Amino acid sequence: SDTDCLILPGVGAFKHGMDALYEEKIVDFLHEVNKSRIPILGICLGMQLMSTLSYEFGENKGLNLIPGEVKRISNNDDKKLRLPNVGWFSLDISSRKNELVNAMIKDVKKNDKFYFIHSYTVTSNDFVVAYSMISQNIRVSSITARDNIVGLQFHPEKSGPAGLTLLKNFINF
Repeated sequence: SDTDCLILPGVGAFKHGMDALYEEKIVDFLHEVNKSRIPILGICLGMQLMSTLSYEFGENKGLNLIPGEVKRISNNDDKKLRLPNVGWFSLDISSRKNELVNAMIKDVKKNDKFYFIHSYTVTSNDFVVAYSMISQNIRVSSITARDNIVGLQFHPEKSGPAGLTLLKNFINF
C-alpha cells in the first residue's frame, strides 16, 4: 500500500459504521494497512470501531484492531446520567508506552481541553492510555493505543489548537 497514514473518522452508531465499512469493502484494507504497520488514527466512532465488540443496539463485532469492548457510559448508581456526554474535558495520560501516542501528545499541556460527544466508552484497561473525567466524576477512555494504532474518543478537529496539534503530530510521525 502506498498509504503513509490513515484516519478512520466516524459519527453515529457502531453497527451502522461497521455495516458501511463492510459495504464499501474497507475492512480488509484496514487490516492490510495495519499489517504494514502504517499509522492509523481512529476518531470518535472510528476509535470505537477498532475495538473487538460493541453493546450499542445489541452485540456487534468490531475490527478488533485494539482489543476491548464498547459499553454505554454508566455512573454505577441511580442518579440520572445525561447522555450523550457533550463537553470539553482534559486528558489524564496514564501510560506513555506507545511511541505514536507520545509523538502526538508531545505539545499537549495538562490544562488543554478536548471536545467530546458520545454515549459509549471503550473498556480495555490494557490499551487505554488516557482517561477523561466527565460529569458526575465518571472516568471514560479518551485515548486507546496498540502499536501503530491510536484511537481518540474526542474530536481533535473540533478541539481548537490543541486538537489540531495532535492531528499535525500524527501526520508528521
